[in-house]
Amino acid sequence: MIAPATDDEGAVEIAERIREAVSRSGKESVDGRIVPVTISAGVACLVDESDGHGLFRAADSALLAAKRAGRNRVAQI
Repeated sequence: MIAPATDDEGAVEIAERIREAVSRSGKESVDGRIVPVTISAGVACLVDESDGHGLFRAADSALLAAKRAGRNRVAQI
């Protein structure tokens, strides 16, 4: 997700709200059991407007850090 005019703190807050909403919305499986659904998110902010590729690399690194830290979390690099 790209959130223009959003600072680091705001981006993390948005990602946390999305993560929490997804966590509350378990899905029913074929056999009727509720299967928990979670997400991990990586947050990165653009410093140099000409480096969009760097932004995506940083966000990907943050996502991998969130997964390594136990999943169902938001990490920022």
